[in-house]
Amino acid sequence: MKYLLPILLVLTLVSVSCSNKQTKQTQVSTETSLAEDRDKENKAFRRQTFEKFINTEDSIIESGEKAYQVVLDCVEDENGEGEKEKEKYQVWYRENVAHIDSLSRYCIELSDKGNEEELLKILAAELGNFQSHPIATTYVCFDLNIILTNLYFSQADQYPDYLQKCIDLWELNRVQINAVQAGWQEYHPQYMEVLKILLHLYESVNNSQKVAEIQGLINEATAQIE
Repeated sequence: MKYLLPILLVLTLVSVSCSNKQTKQTQVSTETSLAEDRDKENKAFRRQTFEKFINTEDSIIESGEKAYQVVLDCVEDENGEGEKEKEKYQVWYRENVAHIDSLSRYCIELSDKGNEEELLKILAAELGNFQSHPIATTYVCFDLNIILTNLYFSQADQYPDYLQKCIDLWELNRVQINAVQAGWQEYHPQYMEVLKILLHLYESVNNSQKVAEIQGLINEATAQIE
C-alpha cells in the first residue's frame, strides 16, 4: 500500500487516546519535520482517494447502475412503487455521480489549502453519497474512513463524541467487509486492519464487552490465517 502512513497514524492516534500518555519532545526541529512529513503524506493520500471519484469511466458507471437497478427492483416489489418513483431514483444515481465528481474536486482543493475543518464537515455530511458511488468498493470506503478518522482526531476539541463517530464509521466498514467476504474461502485483506482499529477505539472508550468481542474475532482470524 503506497500511503501507509495515514493508516499507521490512525492506529497510533487511537492507541495514544487509550493510554492518555504524552511524550516530551526534546528536539523541536525534529517534531516539526515529522509533522510536515505527516501533513504532506495525509494530503497526498486524500488526493489519491478523492481522485478516484473524478472522471469515472462510463463502463464503471453502467456496471454500478445495473447493480443499483437490481436493488430498485427489489424495493419496488416490496413497496409497490410506481414507474415514476423508479425513474426518479434512476436519475438520482447519475446525478450523484456528477455531484461526487464535483465535490471530490472541491475536497482536494480544501485539503491542499489545509482547510481541514470544512473538509471534515463536507465529507461527514456527504459520506453516504460517496459510498453510493460506483467506485466505492470496500477498499475505497476504508480509505474514506482513514481520512475521516484522522480529521476527527485532529479536531477532537470540536467534537466531544469524536471517538463514537469513529467507532460508527469502522463498524459500518466491518459490516461492508463481512458482506463481501461472506462467500469467500479466506478473509478480506483489510478485515484484520479494521478489527485492530476497532479494538483500539473500544479500548479508548473503556467498552470492555466490545474489546473482548473484537479481540476474540482477531484471535479467531489469526489462528485460521496461521
